[in-house]
Amino acid sequence: MVTEQEIEAAETLRGKGEFAAALSLTQEMLSRVEQEGSRMRLLFDVLYCSSRLCLDEVTNSAIAQLEQLPEPEMSQFFVNFIRAMSYIAHGRYQTGLELIDANLRSEFAERDSFCEEKYEHLAYKGSALTGLRRCEEALVSCN
Repeated sequence: MVTEQEIEAAETLRGKGEFAAALSLTQEMLSRVEQEGSRMRLLFDVLYCSSRLCLDEVTNSAIAQLEQLPEPEMSQFFVNFIRAMSYIAHGRYQTGLELIDANLRSEFAERDSFCEEKYEHLAYKGSALTGLRRCEEALVSCN
């Protein structure tokens, strides 16, 4: 069994940029998680950390496991966003921008319940466009 406190401890490390430590804790928790919702949350945490650490094999494994859980289309939306954030953080602006644009064209971006996520996407789109030195386009895209 995995407790909420354990998951939050790993997420706190991740939030501080301690991706290797957070990944290690998260992978250990995955070996003993029982609840499907917690498993999904942990897999997203693995994805976030492994993509920041450029551990493609671990990232791809997490994505494959998420595809086997309920609502794979929604999971793909979040997979795209997490990967886009990592690409942008690593200076791969065009790749990140393509994933963000794909998400913004998805039906999830139109849902009222995804309003916050849409704004986050627009902020990262602005960052990607700025990184590509397309500042005018970045300003227009956020309107």
